[in-house]
Amino acid sequence: MDESGATPTVGLPGPPLPSCSILPVGTVRDGADWQQQHPSWLLRALHESSIVDRPDQRSYAISVHPIGSIPLPTGQLVACDPYLVQAAQPAFLQPVPAGDHPVLVAMATITDDQRRTLAALVLLGTDPLPAVTSWQLGRTEEATGDPLAIGEFVGYPVDAGTGCFAGPAAIDDLLVAMAQDEGMLEDRLSTALELSPLEAAVASPQPGGPAVAAFRSGWGDGAYPTWIGLSADGRPVLAMTDFLLFTDPWEPADEPAYSPARPVIAAAHVAVADAGHQDERQSAARDHSDYAGRITAAEAADAQRPIKPGFWSRLFGR
Repeated sequence: MDESGATPTVGLPGPPLPSCSILPVGTVRDGADWQQQHPSWLLRALHESSIVDRPDQRSYAISVHPIGSIPLPTGQLVACDPYLVQAAQPAFLQPVPAGDHPVLVAMATITDDQRRTLAALVLLGTDPLPAVTSWQLGRTEEATGDPLAIGEFVGYPVDAGTGCFAGPAAIDDLLVAMAQDEGMLEDRLSTALELSPLEAAVASPQPGGPAVAAFRSGWGDGAYPTWIGLSADGRPVLAMTDFLLFTDPWEPADEPAYSPARPVIAAAHVAVADAGHQDERQSAARDHSDYAGRITAAEAADAQRPIKPGFWSRLFGR
């Protein structure tokens, strides 16, 4: 629901989702293959309005909904948990086209009375959008260390069951609004999320200011990658945060081991509601704004909680 009170319509706004020229088939041989095929598998599922979860081979219906647009006048895009927002929140290193860009959420129907956010997307560029021919992981720091292996990703921590897209100016407004709200969830963005039947909304943290697009994060708390889809000439076509609801179709031998390759960062475990630890929370998020983790079927299964968040569960991301 936007600030006018209108409920988003099912379907795709123009420009439509781009196609993807990468075929998500065959055996994944290394991390580079997986980094291209996994997001391609997800984007194709959005086009086909269904996705198959590998462990039980069950098909789940998908619907895609526009929720509004966000301004990115400087060509910088931020993705984060809006309740973990920090001063000088880092934007992705990859620049995107300046302008106003539509945001969509893809919802997967888990049961007749439960839907979860599968992905959130920012559509970038011109109409029609060109095909995605390669993918990059959205990073806020230069890549260091060993290349990512199969199933590893760089992402942002979620500790309040919520993610967002915004420009730096909107993030600055959000930081002020959250500090003023003191965890009561009466700020403009939290109110818009509460009123939305999708639990996804675009709202301005400050009256007349730039907007933030926020959405619930799949099964809840965790670490989530954002994929940047590029056209054949290297232009960003879309940004897509993957909330890891389902396991991709690669052979079990290609699956990573359950233990994380790199430690899960402390920022994902800092209580959001405790105003007394505000400095500690911001320091933890600042020190660990970029990191790698693994997608595993076991973690996704452990996180399945078919409960609609209420006030306190929403606050703590449960």
